[in-house]
Amino acid sequence: NYFVEAAYLIYDDGRLMTHCFSEKQTTDPEILSGMLSAINEFVNDSMGGKGQLEAVEYGDKFLVLESGKKFYIVAIVRGQPNRNLHDCIGEQVNSIEKEYSKELTKWNGETSTFEDCKGNLIKIIMQSTAKGV
Repeated sequence: NYFVEAAYLIYDDGRLMTHCFSEKQTTDPEILSGMLSAINEFVNDSMGGKGQLEAVEYGDKFLVLESGKKFYIVAIVRGQPNRNLHDCIGEQVNSIEKEYSKELTKWNGETSTFEDCKGNLIKIIMQSTAKGV
């Protein structure tokens, strides 16, 4: 069982494009920011902004990452994530890449460009299988 607390859409250089929190998110926002910084550093240092991670354990949380051509999605999860969550994140990456290919190519940092992608992130949060993990 797992519970998705937050999902982030991040440009491959580490800029936050948009994010979404679960209504029952319990992790302190500063800790979430720390996790996000850690994953950004890992992606940029180790993967050069490219590739796929299954999950990185961070305390009692998991950070699940799926990378597209110009961005990646990170889900912060309590409990052990499963294949369905990985598949869902991958589907949302593909969906955003198809719908926003022009915007992703020439993105200038304006976050409102990707505000509609919150719907994609909500689909990831809704994959949660347990309410009280």
